[in-house]
Amino acid sequence: MTKIADIIVQDEFAAYVQQAMLDRSTLFKSGIAATDAKIAELCNAAGVGGNFVNLPFFNSLDSADNGDAEVLVEDAALTPKKITANKDVAVICRRGKAFASTDLAAMTAGVDPMLAIANGLADWWNKQHNKRLIATLNGALGAVSALVKDITGETDKIVTADALLDAAQLLGDRKSELTAYAMSSATETHLQKLEGSNLFKPSELPGNLKVYNGRLVIVDDNIPAGTVYLFAPGAVAFNPCPVEKPVELYREELKSQGGIVSRDASILHVRGIKWAKTTTNPDNAALGTVGNWELVYPTKAVRVCKLVGTLGA
Repeated sequence: MTKIADIIVQDEFAAYVQQAMLDRSTLFKSGIAATDAKIAELCNAAGVGGNFVNLPFFNSLDSADNGDAEVLVEDAALTPKKITANKDVAVICRRGKAFASTDLAAMTAGVDPMLAIANGLADWWNKQHNKRLIATLNGALGAVSALVKDITGETDKIVTADALLDAAQLLGDRKSELTAYAMSSATETHLQKLEGSNLFKPSELPGNLKVYNGRLVIVDDNIPAGTVYLFAPGAVAFNPCPVEKPVELYREELKSQGGIVSRDASILHVRGIKWAKTTTNPDNAALGTVGNWELVYPTKAVRVCKLVGTLGA
């Protein structure tokens, strides 16, 4: 029987998994999530024991505090205005999972077993990241009512193309930046029945992403039916953070069994809505708690909003 240790070169494997996560992630393919060299630097500076990352953001020059342009008058001085900065706080989440050799057996098919296992683990972690993001969206957007269009109490409460346009309007003149939706498969099917092939088109990107009304669609059944998230590129900051022993092989000699322990430390953060608690390493329930978040950007600069409706009468 082939041992896991005979397949995996431990020093290379963590890098395999990390790169595969980025290559295979629907969040990255759609442009919703983005890495940033400055954020990577901040994550690395936080180190293995770090809990939070402060993400800098400078308020827009056209904020109300700066006022309009001044009339130029000879010998009259202009009034300088300060460019202020708000502090956006992302919380580092640390997770781990042990996979026995039996769990990994199905992944080892292929020319390169190590790469096959890395791809399998990357897909598993990407699903975990999606769940974490949805929890974060529930909590963060729940704290900012101006970014949520809830039509469940209205006469026209069904999710339609028009309802999505109304939700996009929450971002005002920045709505044109929206490029992606995230919804459940039930919501996707509902919109396909309403609009047919008029608004749904195949995507040119690899994978099974579709395009609805000109925007990419991410389908995830962890999202409630009737809820749709609308994203502009880079709305979510994602970056790996240092973790002690990201990959560890183990073997139980008496049982002739072994496996892998895989660990992840990362930020997955809706930019502009800070983690407002001192709680470290929150679970998904805490991330989904409205009271744990606080808006620090102007609402139009957050680059994500939410529609809550129904799929029927």
